[in-house]
Amino acid sequence: MKDARGVTIYIGKAISLKKRVSSYFRSNKRIQLHIKNMLDKTRDLETLLTDSETEALILENNLIKSYQPRYNIRLKDAKSYPFIKITLQERYPRLIITRNALSDGSVYFGPYTDVKGMRRTLYYLRKFFPLAICTSKVFQRSRPCIEYQIKKCVAPCTGQISKGKYNKLVVVARRILEGKHHSLTRDLHKKIKSAARNKDFEKAAEYRDQLRVIEKIFEKQKIIAVGGKDQDIIAIAHSGDAACAQVFLIREGTLLDQKQFILEGVQGSDDSEIYSAFVKQYYSNTTNLPKEIVLQTIPTDVETIQYWLSNNGGIDMKMASDKRETDLIKMAFRNATLFLNQNNKSMISGPVQTRAVKELQQILGLADPPNLIEGFDISNIQGIYAVGSMVTFENAKPKKTKYRRFRIKTVKSADDYLMMREIVKRRYSRLLSEGSSFPNLVLIDGGKGHLRIVCEALNNIGVNTLPIIALAKGQEEIFISNKKSPIILPKNSQALLLVQQIRDEAHRFAIQYHQILRGRNISYSVLDQILGLGIGKKRSLLQHFGSVEVIKHAREKELTQVRGIGPILAKNIKYFFKGNGKK
Repeated sequence: MKDARGVTIYIGKAISLKKRVSSYFRSNKRIQLHIKNMLDKTRDLETLLTDSETEALILENNLIKSYQPRYNIRLKDAKSYPFIKITLQERYPRLIITRNALSDGSVYFGPYTDVKGMRRTLYYLRKFFPLAICTSKVFQRSRPCIEYQIKKCVAPCTGQISKGKYNKLVVVARRILEGKHHSLTRDLHKKIKSAARNKDFEKAAEYRDQLRVIEKIFEKQKIIAVGGKDQDIIAIAHSGDAACAQVFLIREGTLLDQKQFILEGVQGSDDSEIYSAFVKQYYSNTTNLPKEIVLQTIPTDVETIQYWLSNNGGIDMKMASDKRETDLIKMAFRNATLFLNQNNKSMISGPVQTRAVKELQQILGLADPPNLIEGFDISNIQGIYAVGSMVTFENAKPKKTKYRRFRIKTVKSADDYLMMREIVKRRYSRLLSEGSSFPNLVLIDGGKGHLRIVCEALNNIGVNTLPIIALAKGQEEIFISNKKSPIILPKNSQALLLVQQIRDEAHRFAIQYHQILRGRNISYSVLDQILGLGIGKKRSLLQHFGSVEVIKHAREKELTQVRGIGPILAKNIKYFFKGNGKK
């Protein structure tokens, strides 16, 4: 569709163009506002016929990226993210950073939204796998450059390394960038043992150093599932005309990377349309595709998209099917919401703050304006390192000196309700014992169930008059104790923006504390489920074998060689993995 100046304002596809186009012009009082605005501006139609739905999908996606039409959902600045490129089509493949992924025979990894993280990975990668990074013209030189002198390149350009040995470096670098470090770690352990048996200690030390570099690259990643599938986890949060897509890249059971993308032009579109637009635009411009894509909402034309992506190895697009995937989807959605709100230009400030407080007082029917608000949130992964946070807002501004953090003490399972009850009860029991003043309003991150259990907990300690609300994600519903139905405020409501800001700040503060605790301790893994295996012994096992996968396949005799692991515990470990973790 084009406007009076001939500018393309919308691009769409359909099996039947006649039905699709005519549907826009039928008399319909329920027509969405953004479609009405589009039709008011449309002065011309142009069509292109294709031989299949897949061809139409590819063409639609390419044209949207090319024209960036006003009324299409658009992935913002997708071309600005860098890729790592290995030029496999060349005799001696080079390692290059680029912002353009081309069909030139090279293999691309990315796009990387965390550029610093990408450069850190390259730094450690080139420490022991020093592939060439120069331009192809350098291969005409007669002597090595300074990169060779500082041991950052093996100088294939001047024949300092054979093609066979260089290709082995290329294979290892590629496996690391693909996130296949578990199998690589296992292979290096075998090489270390083999070299040690042959008394080739220099070679063993070289393999050991390579192993340490790989561990350094992946040290900040956390185990999600041992031997897990390659998956992408996708959740999208949207508000007004903008949306944020959060992608978790899981390879061999490890959270390899996370990416966030802003989309524009989503107003009036349902979730399945937004997911469809994002998936098509993202996967047309990315590499290192997984076997599964787990989404919060299945996109429209999912079968066509799957057929289109099947040329890259066959990809299954599905909803979360187990608790682990559901937890990851929830975590992805929370991160998407937080990122979207942080980038929302409508965050309240200045004179609007007073108006937001007054509006919130009126909506909730409070006797006093909520000038002092305390917000609570929980952060945990399946109950591990569970923490709570409390943030304080005075006159709609964060008061960080009054923030509080909580370690969950009484709840051992991943139960958000009981955790929320614990931290709220601890907070206001303390205020009671100290005789301190209470806030004007308490905000809980959650839904009706969270609100009910918190109210019961406060009633038990004699706090009956404290106003409490719960803010549920998704529809952004506000629950209050004396009303059955939730309050749903307009997207541009200043009161809604205020409670969202408090909720998101509590979420940020909780995640920060959770990350601090994880950083102090070794990452959670399936080993934590084995009876008699404490943190010290778990650390010794991982340092000796390199990964849980290697431990899983180790013999009992090999396990007993680790300090602190006796014959009984070694047998217990083998029994655990043999029984699929049921012990």
